Amino acid sequence: MPAPDPTPPAGARPPEQPPAARRLPVTAILIGALTDIASTILAGLLIQMLALLSVNADPGGTEALREVLSQGGWPILGIVMGSLCTVLGGYVAARRAGENELTVGALCGLVSLLLTEALSSLGGQTGGPDDFGMRVAGWLVTIPLAMLGAHWRMRQKARPPAGRAS
Repeated sequence: MPAPDPTPPAGARPPEQPPAARRLPVTAILIGALTDIASTILAGLLIQMLALLSVNADPGGTEALREVLSQGGWPILGIVMGSLCTVLGGYVAARRAGENELTVGALCGLVSLLLTEALSSLGGQTGGPDDFGMRVAGWLVTIPLAMLGAHWRMRQKARPPAGRAS
């Protein structure tokens, strides 16, 4: 008995695979979101330490720390650092994904936003009207900032490699 021919018949089509554009790189999105959150936490801790050192405040006094951080340039520094961390998260997600960078960056920003809101609600963080205004501002800029990081990766990837001088 002859062995069956492994080649498909002439009119047969191979089974369809989902195109790369439809696959979702969940790992890249999660790693980017976690990069955003972890780097934001570290930046926040660094800002708090710098604020305490600048006024010689008692590290155990949370009220004194809140007062210091709400004055001067500390709130702006916190916003700038948090924004840069979100751009970094979008960049990391896009780099890990390797394709569909803007979509991955947007989804990374969305996941980061949802995780941040979940963590802040679990932690019982509540604030006054100013806090709510800052949260709304964060909701509006998080996804575009993550997409900016992804765009940065796309531009980096599109650039030809720099040649070495001999």
